[in-house]
Amino acid sequence: MGAALEIEEVNLAFGGVHAVRDVSLSAEAGRITAIIGPNGAGKTSLFNVISGFHRAQSGDIRFGGVSLVGQPAHRRSELGIARTFQNIALFSGLTVLENIKLGAHAQLRSGLFRSAFYLGPARREEAALTRRIEEEILDFLDLGDIRDRHIAGLPYGLQKRIELARALVMHPQLLLLDEPVAGMTTPEKADMAGYIRKVVEAYGTTVLLIDHDMAMVMDLSDHVVVVNFGAVIAAGRPEDVRGDPAVIEAYLGAE
Repeated sequence: MGAALEIEEVNLAFGGVHAVRDVSLSAEAGRITAIIGPNGAGKTSLFNVISGFHRAQSGDIRFGGVSLVGQPAHRRSELGIARTFQNIALFSGLTVLENIKLGAHAQLRSGLFRSAFYLGPARREEAALTRRIEEEILDFLDLGDIRDRHIAGLPYGLQKRIELARALVMHPQLLLLDEPVAGMTTPEKADMAGYIRKVVEAYGTTVLLIDHDMAMVMDLSDHVVVVNFGAVIAAGRPEDVRGDPAVIEAYLGAE
């Protein structure tokens, strides 16, 4: 299917600290690519460069053949890139449905005046968005029964699934998942892995994920990239990466 995301010799430094060193990798369209490595290896920094939160000092990032260099974060969202974060970033005082709606804010076309006063076009647009979430997202991720529940008090694993729903409402072509199963119980991890695979199979979404759960990563991923001290030290099929001596020394052997 070809590469949906291509990264070439990307460098990111903060003062004298090199967070990302000459990183080159690609994520195949409609596949799951995992980025693994020790804490502080540069994984989240690379995600921040891809999503536009940080600007690399050098290198190129192409998504669908289009360079993202110089594109602001909101423009990358419009191009079809969505992201979840390591720490839950939901609004506890809002309902599940309201939190999911926030994921589509960049795609809404109603102007500021109409939205502020909830005039006709804004009202119709929100009604259409609500229908789409109910028909496409809530049932897909088994969240329909809690659509009107407030986030506060919901189980942690369920909140992580709601974050996934908020990202999916954008119909992303590329989905960046930063530690999607961190802090979950074993059954919750299995459920989340199943939902991620379901997203890929149903929508053809390209997934790039970071996680420390090696059993989940090796079972779920089609391709694995290993980074250490900001640089790529190995890449390939899960079964090949698992036995790479450099990976064992830098990461897997430490567990």
